[in-house]
Amino acid sequence: MKIKHSICTGIALLALFVTTAAQAEEPLAEAELSSGLAIAQVTEASRADGVLTVRVGFVAPEGARNTTQSERETIYGSVSRNVYRQDLYIIAGENRHLLLADTEGTPLTVRTLQITRDGDRVSGTWWGKFPAPEEDIESFSLALPGGMLFDNVPISDE
Repeated sequence: MKIKHSICTGIALLALFVTTAAQAEEPLAEAELSSGLAIAQVTEASRADGVLTVRVGFVAPEGARNTTQSERETIYGSVSRNVYRQDLYIIAGENRHLLLADTEGTPLTVRTLQITRDGDRVSGTWWGKFPAPEEDIESFSLALPGGMLFDNVPISDE
């Protein structure tokens, strides 16, 4: 019985540690959606093998009211040529980089971006792959549809 209790206590402490570590991780950059529905947070910007991978998560704004209805916002319904050229890019140094595309010309990103908020819980993620800036460039700016602009996002090298 003592062993079972010790194992359960150990698992509980491990879960607390993992949760606390995840919550303590600071985003690399933040931008609020123009609607105020959520805050976008850059959680990864890693450069490897000539590719810059960027990941963005969404959280509820501080003091978000707890509603009984879900609120939903579509940032983009598809990656049209217009969205691809005008709204999804990075600026690194003096250069503007569009998303990379696969062999069929499909941009390497999520096809649609929709954010849903239930009270203080938010669902929705975004990722994209860009040509990696030169090695001496340590940060970049990211533009996403809806007027989201993240400045001075630090790059980690893998």
